[in-house]
Formats: sequence, C-alpha cells, structure tokens
Amino acid sequence: MKKLLFLSFIIWGIIFWLGKTIFLFENLWRKTTDRNYIIPDESSLLKFRATKMNQGSGDGWLYGEDENYYYSTKTGEKNPRYIKFLKKDTSQFRNFNRFQIVTWRKNCFKKLIDN
Repeated sequence: MKKLLFLSFIIWGIIFWLGKTIFLFENLWRKTTDRNYIIPDESSLLKFRATKMNQGSGDGWLYGEDENYYYSTKTGEKNPRYIKFLKKDTSQFRNFNRFQIVTWRKNCFKKLIDN
C-alpha cells in the first residue's frame, strides 16, 4: 500500500513537472475552452507559451514566445492574427521590450503594420 501511494505521488509529480516545463496541457486547455485561442503556425502546442494574457473580455493572449520567436496579437488591426519577432534579432534594438509592441515596430515591422 505504501509503495502504491509513493508511486502515485511520483507519477503526479512528473505530470506536474511536465505541465510546467512543456506547455501542452495549458495550450490544450485553452484551445478546448476558447475556439479563438491561436497557436502560431511557427510554434506548436508543446513549445508555445502565452506570457501575457488579455485581461479584458477575451481570453486570448497578447504576448507569447517559444524558443525562436516573440509573438504579439497587439497588431493594431481590428481582427488581429499575430506578428512575430526573431529572438536573435532583439540585440539590434537597444530598447526592445518583449511586452511593448511599440519597441518591435522600429524597422522590421513598420511595413507590416502600416499596410
């Protein structure tokens, strides 16, 4: 009995740890509860992490990231999809802030957002 209880604690611990290290459970939950929740095409359910959620009426994310990109749905468009920014390119911008879309727009995204 003690071995079974110990084994169940180990299994739940592994599940909890996996839930914190890969974002599969969080993304699956949000995809099933909100049909408008998007995972960027360049990312996956395992790797995408929403870093800032909309605090208003929608449940969508405003900012997210994976190992290669930062993403934002704050595009200024009425029906925004998202824009992405390569993490390795952030060194080009002295005042880059992953939670401030205006710092992304300086060069690369000015054309995309103004069109």
